[in-house]
Amino acid sequence: MRIAILAKAPQAGRCNTRLIPRLGAGGAARLQAQLLRRAARNAAASGQPVTLWVTPDLRHPSFLALRRAGLRLRRQPAGDLGRRMLWAARGGATVLLGTDAPALGAARIRALAEATAPAALHPAPDGGFVALRLPRAQPRLFAAVDWGSARVLRQLRRNARRVPGPLQWREAVPDLDTPADFRALRRAGVLGPLCLWRVD
Repeated sequence: MRIAILAKAPQAGRCNTRLIPRLGAGGAARLQAQLLRRAARNAAASGQPVTLWVTPDLRHPSFLALRRAGLRLRRQPAGDLGRRMLWAARGGATVLLGTDAPALGAARIRALAEATAPAALHPAPDGGFVALRLPRAQPRLFAAVDWGSARVLRQLRRNARRVPGPLQWREAVPDLDTPADFRALRRAGVLGPLCLWRVD
């Protein structure tokens, strides 16, 4: 089992754009850097090999620091999220993660990697998902999915009927996309001491 993290570089104005009204462009980039480190740390603590699939630049200092810490770096291919996840899942069983779910800790990632069901996911309350285990790249699972919309889970359920084996639903885990998500996760203590950036 492998862990693949799909990550954007923490560049001001190019990541967490829906949080910029709350944090400013610089604050949103600092948040991304901290979320990236947390996702990498939790994935590595699961005991599985971790590859960081990055965009747009392999040479960003945050990515290079994680490579020095032992993670492999690969550049994300062009295309929509489905194509990029399928590319990362080539060659065998993979757990796919983003960086926007700070509540997805090492225990949940490990349990997903060790699940008996070949395919399993943690949904997000907004209609998307925060982690997905695939036994192999399954293009039919991602066919005609409106990535980034509230329809993603419904469309994955529909597509799951076209692929071998069940798609196991696990407990929902909140993601961090909007100022409302940011406030809720701070109130819940999920972000904790990582919230040390200066709000612009």
